[in-house]
Amino acid sequence: MKKALFLLMLLVTTFWAGSYAAAEVRAGQVTFSPFVGAYLFDGSQLLEPGVAVGARLGYNLGRNWGVEGQFTYTQPRAEGEYGNLNALNGDLLYHFMPESGYVPYLLAGGGWMKTDTVDRSSRNGTADYGAGVKIFLDDLVALRLDVRQIISVHPQTGSQVGYWQNSLFSAGLSFQFGWSHPASRPAAETVPMPAAVVPSAPLPEPAVVQDVPLIWSAENPEVPAGKILITGLKQDKNFLEILASERIRDYRVITLSQPSRLVIEIANAVHGFKADSIAINRLGIATAAFGSFPGYLRITFTATQGRLIPYRIEETATGLKIIVTSPW
Repeated sequence: MKKALFLLMLLVTTFWAGSYAAAEVRAGQVTFSPFVGAYLFDGSQLLEPGVAVGARLGYNLGRNWGVEGQFTYTQPRAEGEYGNLNALNGDLLYHFMPESGYVPYLLAGGGWMKTDTVDRSSRNGTADYGAGVKIFLDDLVALRLDVRQIISVHPQTGSQVGYWQNSLFSAGLSFQFGWSHPASRPAAETVPMPAAVVPSAPLPEPAVVQDVPLIWSAENPEVPAGKILITGLKQDKNFLEILASERIRDYRVITLSQPSRLVIEIANAVHGFKADSIAINRLGIATAAFGSFPGYLRITFTATQGRLIPYRIEETATGLKIIVTSPW
């Protein structure tokens, strides 16, 4: 029965990809994940399943790898009497598709468990493994589903094997804290780009969209104290330039899919446009959308075609240039 439930949960979490926000697992962030679920005991323990509650505290080492500590509490029931189970464990997580809003993951680790029931008490070391999924509701909050097998090691007595296999099925929310952005570095180090984006040989000259530069100017040019103000967007021939009140040095670039998007996050920046979205419809870019978050401004360029924009980023004295490296 436990194995069937385990497989069912895996299938549900793997193939359920409903609506989710364009968020992601971010390197350098702390995570906090309270949860509630069902704790199933090994049949040889003669304990009834219990409702489990707990919390996980983690840290994203990178976009794929993370570490996490977990506390779990449940009340096992035997002979009509409730006991107490307290468990602490640490796990290593690997996230698949960390830049999407739907992030499956695998985990493995170990820890310690204390179980007290009406007729016995035990202190056991544990090992655990499992899988789950984080479905982001926005940049900071994700719905989290998790299943794991917990192997509890104990002294072997008589015909009884020296371990129990328990299961934990849980659901909850996962909160991300902080936004880590790179320190000021040369653009070549700051901006990650796929190798295919930079052509090894000169490509044909991009077609000229128009002879006169097109500029979208901000309606509110007043620069807030201590902030970088995005004052406009400029399109000319093969590039789209983000215009700012000063040089932009602290930023990062992300590419997202479904739909294809280029995202630039600029630390300590705000925008001066009245609207949060601007129609571009040039150079393969449909729109530019602005999102304000604590400590940074996110500018999302949505592509007009179902593929990533071939581009390179160049710093200027007044902003950033998104240079299209092949004709559309």
